[in-house]
Amino acid sequence: MTGVQRLLEAGLLISGALAIFLFLALVSFNPADPSWSQTGFEGSINNAGGAVGAWLADVLLFSFGFVAYLVPFAFAGLGYMLFRKTHQLLELDYLAVSLRLVGAMLTLIGAAALSSINFDDIYYFSAGAYLVT
Repeated sequence: MTGVQRLLEAGLLISGALAIFLFLALVSFNPADPSWSQTGFEGSINNAGGAVGAWLADVLLFSFGFVAYLVPFAFAGLGYMLFRKTHQLLELDYLAVSLRLVGAMLTLIGAAALSSINFDDIYYFSAGAYLVT
């Protein structure tokens, strides 16, 4: 294995661990945990990710609503794509990459808007959250 392949393998492991951590933090979200939108709480943190997980889950759910549950899968997919496409990393077309990033952001905003229209509220956040309001 070359150094680049080892680096990409480490990136796969790190993105996989981050995806699992984010998923556990989102699934175990408790609105009473001290986080970005909740302060002054003196009890224990119920989030599986601890204080960092409570903050990340709160910010993601506040920003994206139900669509935040797709973020861990996006991190896992990104790590997998980087690991499987080693020969294509050196031949990046920056226009294509930037257009795909813009498309992904517009898809995220559209999904948040559709979930805001069609889903009920999750906890005290809007289903589409404040990204589209």
